[in-house]
Amino acid sequence: MTSRSGLGQAAPYLDDQVVEAALAIRVAERSTPGRYKPVLAEAVRDIVPDDVLRRQTKGEYSTDFHVGLRHNRAALVEIFDGSRLARAGLIDDAAVRASLLGVHPTPEGLRSLSSSLGSELWLRVRPERTRPPSTAITEGAP
Repeated sequence: MTSRSGLGQAAPYLDDQVVEAALAIRVAERSTPGRYKPVLAEAVRDIVPDDVLRRQTKGEYSTDFHVGLRHNRAALVEIFDGSRLARAGLIDDAAVRASLLGVHPTPEGLRSLSSSLGSELWLRVRPERTRPPSTAITEGAP
């Protein structure tokens, strides 16, 4: 998907064998009381340190989120005003702006901000095209 642009991409969790293995696990075995992501923990047992695999909870980072948002809100709004993602019809910049300026008791309200911000910044370093390259198959082409 990205090789035409000269960019490499790795998505090991989307590998066919990984997806098939994950789908083959019985629903009752996917979750274990007192264990965090037991199937993934078993899959990486010899790679990840045991103390990490034994943890039963996730970290809580909402304070960092709120401090970061408070210090960077104006810059984030500026980035998304007239963004390339909006021009491509992939996001609604007015909705993003409203979300950035809204009140968020938890970070969940802006869960997609990270991927949208990353995509926007990536698009800005790429040469802007007036239209995407054609993938149409012409008649008689090999």
